[in-house]
Amino acid sequence: MNYLTTITKKGQITIPKELRKKLGFKEFLRVVLELEEKEKVIKVRPVTDILDLAGDFKSKNKKSVLEARKNLETSYKRK
Repeated sequence: MNYLTTITKKGQITIPKELRKKLGFKEFLRVVLELEEKEKVIKVRPVTDILDLAGDFKSKNKKSVLEARKNLETSYKRK
C-alpha cells in the first residue's frame, strides 16, 4: 500500500499514523535513514535504544541502565 505525505520547509516528513501503527513506530523512536542511491530510495529502520535492552544483560560493574545511557550520551559525540 502507498502513503502520500509532504516534505516541509524544514525537510521534515510525517509518517502516517496507520503506517506507524503497522510498523510499531512509537513516539520518540530513534530511526536510521538508509539511502539506496541507484533506486533513489530512503529506507527507515528503527534503532534499538540501550534502555530497550534493560534486563537482557547483567552488568559486570553493577551500573544501572540509566547510568550507562548517561555515560553513553556524554562520552560519544554525534555527527
